[in-house]
Amino acid sequence: MNGVRSLSWEAATATWGEAWEAAVARDDDPGALFRSPQWFAAVDAWLERIGPRPEFWGWLDPSGVNLLPLVRERAEFHGIPYRRLRLAVIPDTQFGDAPLSTTDLGPLLKALSADGGWDVLELHHVSADGVLARGLIPFLRHSGLTLLALPDNGNPWIDLTLGWKAYYASRSRRLKKGNNHIRNRLQRHFQRIEVKRWHGGPGSEAVLALLVAVSSASWKKKTGLTLDNPAPRAWLEALFRQHAPRGELQVWWLELDGRAVATELQLCRAGHVYALRADYDQSFEDHSPGTYLFWRLLEALQEEGENRRYWMGPGHNPYKERWLQGVEPLWRYRFYRRNLRGRLLYALEGRLKPWLRKRTTGKEKMTK
Repeated sequence: MNGVRSLSWEAATATWGEAWEAAVARDDDPGALFRSPQWFAAVDAWLERIGPRPEFWGWLDPSGVNLLPLVRERAEFHGIPYRRLRLAVIPDTQFGDAPLSTTDLGPLLKALSADGGWDVLELHHVSADGVLARGLIPFLRHSGLTLLALPDNGNPWIDLTLGWKAYYASRSRRLKKGNNHIRNRLQRHFQRIEVKRWHGGPGSEAVLALLVAVSSASWKKKTGLTLDNPAPRAWLEALFRQHAPRGELQVWWLELDGRAVATELQLCRAGHVYALRADYDQSFEDHSPGTYLFWRLLEALQEEGENRRYWMGPGHNPYKERWLQGVEPLWRYRFYRRNLRGRLLYALEGRLKPWLRKRTTGKEKMTK
């Protein structure tokens, strides 16, 4: 058995690329795409622009490749500094996962124990159906590390196998009335209302530029996460390089009288459609172009008959509530090393903080 090695993305793909591809190809669960080498190439491109690049901790055994992409960083909890290893996720990650082919994770635990540069190991956006939840989480839970499990933002989904007529019939009267109002308003103000779609092939540079232009004109500009910023732009370009040639990337946009005013960037794999980015030009906000585009693209995806599930991306808001049919629960796991700092952090975060919250809640109830 090979020992665990910590490599860059380039070295990891050169060393384990074929086995990595094979490990992901045999799975069709929702998280499979987010443990692929192509996805992590884009994650690596983002993180390289803002701080430490991911370290791909990996080894081969008879079961196949085993990889855990981690970011090493410094953090604080109420003024207490600590060293953190966290799963390599970015704001657009929908499922936090990793390709681990074996149930014998002893080599990884040995490598983690030998590395003295961390106090907390943190895993985000973990689904109960994912590889991490089935293998690594229970293994670490029984390894002597102290665990704190916290609910993360769930990932809302829509069933794409129903057909549009059946699905739309299940939506509220209020939603349908609002959609009709948006359509009528657009028809009053614009001569040409066109929904367009790109699913690979010629024109990729123009489509990429269109995504960046609309994103830079959106209300999200103040967040620093629009696609004209260095890290998101590097991620977007990597997505086009890695996923478009495989037929896994598609872009939808709405044109009003020839001007692109709303976009949605998606990845697709094994019947799963992942909405990574949805933007609209803020100067057209009164016309609700994002809602109209979503309505029409969802209708098209329902009618194609080739798709299984549409994933809206982690987080809840009233807009998603009107459309979703269910939510996949996601979890955040924090494993505390049994050193002085790890014990202190768990005492504060895992014991004292919940006690104070419970005590405050109790007082509020008594006041009422």
